[in-house]
Amino acid sequence: MSRLIRPAPLDRECCRRATGTVEWLIGASRALGIAYPACFRPLSDLQVPDSFVSYVSRFSRKRTLTQREPARGPAVACPTSPTMTVYRALARRIRRHLAPGSARTVARFIKACDPLVIAEWVAGSAEVRLAFADLLWSRAIEPGVEVRRWPDRRQPAKATLRLTPSVELDCQICGEAVDDGANKWLEYHAARVSLGAVWRDAQARTSAIAHSRVAAWADVTPLTAWSDSAWLARETPHGVQFIAPVTSNWLGPPHSSKCLRRVRYIARQQTRFESMWDVARGACLTWSEMGGWQVVDALIPANLDVRHRRLLGLSGGRPWCWLYQSVDGQFVARWENARLQVCATTPAAAIAGLRRCATICPHIGGDALPYPALAPVVTPSPMSTTVAAEYQLFIDCVKARRGFWSEAEKLSRTAGRYRHALATADQTRRNHRLD
Repeated sequence: MSRLIRPAPLDRECCRRATGTVEWLIGASRALGIAYPACFRPLSDLQVPDSFVSYVSRFSRKRTLTQREPARGPAVACPTSPTMTVYRALARRIRRHLAPGSARTVARFIKACDPLVIAEWVAGSAEVRLAFADLLWSRAIEPGVEVRRWPDRRQPAKATLRLTPSVELDCQICGEAVDDGANKWLEYHAARVSLGAVWRDAQARTSAIAHSRVAAWADVTPLTAWSDSAWLARETPHGVQFIAPVTSNWLGPPHSSKCLRRVRYIARQQTRFESMWDVARGACLTWSEMGGWQVVDALIPANLDVRHRRLLGLSGGRPWCWLYQSVDGQFVARWENARLQVCATTPAAAIAGLRRCATICPHIGGDALPYPALAPVVTPSPMSTTVAAEYQLFIDCVKARRGFWSEAEKLSRTAGRYRHALATADQTRRNHRLD
C-alpha cells in the first residue's frame, strides 16, 4: 500500500474499515498488477470487483507546462487548480454538446416556477432531463452558480468562482508521485472521476423526479458513496498507471471530425435545395416594392443556402415558405405550396411582404388560410377547488418575489403536499363511485 497513490476519501474509509473497502482494494490492486499476498488469510468467499479501466501515461522531466494568457480578462475570478480546470472543461462540454440550449430551458423553469409543471417537462423530454441534470450538477459543484450562469440574475461586482468543500475533499490525493508532471496528471484524473460521480448522482435525481412528478432543486448535496469516486494509481518505470471503475461514457459518444460534419451538412443543404427547386421552378406570381405585381419565372437561388421558415404563426394550417438569396442579390420569400414569391432587399422585408400578399390573395394557395375566430369559443369547465386555488396563489406569489432559487425547498414541499391532496381526493371519489 505504500507504493499506491489513492484519493483521500478512500484512505479515510479504509481507516474506518467501511464495508467493501477491502474487496475494492484487492480488485484494484490486481488490476494494477499487484498480487494478493499469500501470507494473508484467503478471501475466496468475497466477490472481488474486476471491472476497471486502466490508463498509462509517460511524462518527461524536461517538459514544462506554460499557460497562455487569455486575450481578455474573464468576467469572474477563477483560481487555477486542476479540479477547477476539469470542472470548467466538463461544464463547457455539457453546455455545447450534451445539453445545448440548457440556459433557455432553465429560463423556462424560472418562468414557470412550479415544481409540478417542471416535473412534467422533465418526464416528457430527454433534452429537458439533461438540462435539469446540468442544473443539479452545477449547483452541487459550484455554490451560487445561478448568479453567474442563468438569466435574470445580477452579476456581483467581485465574484470568485469556487467549488464546494465536499468536491474539493473528494479530489484530494494521498501519496505523491516522484514526477511533478505525474502529480498534475493524477490530479486531473482524480477530478474527472469525482465530477463524473456527481453527474451520475444528478442523473439519478432527475430520473427520480421524472418518476415522482415533483421537481426538487433545493438540496443538491451529492448522495455519492466512496466507491463512486474511488481510484488507485502507482508509478512504474513505464509511467503512471491509473485505474478507476468502468462507468458509462456520460459525456456521450465522441463527435465525428469537423470535415465529416461539414460533408453531412452540405449533403443536407443539397437535398433541401433539390426538394425546393423541383417544385418551385416555372412561372410564378411575383411582387416587389419597385416592380409591383408581375408574372416571371422563379428566381434562381445564388447558392445552396435555402431556409425553411414559418409564413404565418397560426396554430391551424401552419403555412411555410422558402427564403433564399437570388443571383441578383435580392432576397426571395416563396410560398411553399403556391406559386407566389416576393422580392426585397432584406430577409425580414421579403417575409413581411409575402405575409401581406398571402393575406390579400389567399386563393392562390388552393386552400383558405386558417384565420382565427373573431370571438374565442369558451368551453365551460368546473371551477377550481380551494386547494388548487391556494396552490396557484402560492406559485404566483413566489414568482412575484423572484423566489425560484431562494424558496426552492418551500416550493417542492408545497407541491408535494398539493399532489398528495389531489391523490387523496381522487381516491375518495373512486370510493364513492364504487359505493
